[in-house]
Amino acid sequence: TAIVGFSGLLRKADDLNPRHARQVKLISDASENLLSVVNDVLDFSRLEAGAVELDAEPFDPVVMAHSTVALLEGQATSKGLTLSVTSEGFDGALLGDCARLRQVLTNLVSNAVKFTATGGVEVRVRQSMLGDQRKLRVSVQDSGIGVPADQIAGIFGRFTQADASVSRQFGGTGLGLAISKRIITAMGGEVGVESEPGRGSTFWFEAVLPPATE
Repeated sequence: TAIVGFSGLLRKADDLNPRHARQVKLISDASENLLSVVNDVLDFSRLEAGAVELDAEPFDPVVMAHSTVALLEGQATSKGLTLSVTSEGFDGALLGDCARLRQVLTNLVSNAVKFTATGGVEVRVRQSMLGDQRKLRVSVQDSGIGVPADQIAGIFGRFTQADASVSRQFGGTGLGLAISKRIITAMGGEVGVESEPGRGSTFWFEAVLPPATE
């Protein structure tokens, strides 16, 4: 954290020559990447140990989806990708841990943008009635590289990516999907993926949540 902070201050200095500015940028980028890795490992460890408590609060799933997409829109635009949100079924606020659900959705959308070169990414939000509860299903569909059938079963495992070449080309820790699965599992929900190499993927999660009362 200290390296991230001080390198950030250095990058704002106006007396750096181009060579030093580039070196400071490399330090800043590498330290932020390392901090992300450390945070993922700590988060996964807490989830695996059952040390994370869910904080239920009223939230609107569609608003959550739009705010998540807005954060990642710059990444998609820089690659020439479209990024959209659609909703169907019932609407309205639910009672659940919005911050954790947003964390899962951010991971899925970020991965979709990362592994998609052309086309776009669509986030679909659907609510349906299940007794006096609501079944929330959020899916992220992309037109990216897809996942081979023999690798789908283990893709939500820790430190797992499709293969070594994917890790070298796109980077990442292989913990994001494992963390996402444990968050949704802690909510009593499910995660899954449907994919075909070269034709994109659809990652989804479902959870049964109560409607928020006024």
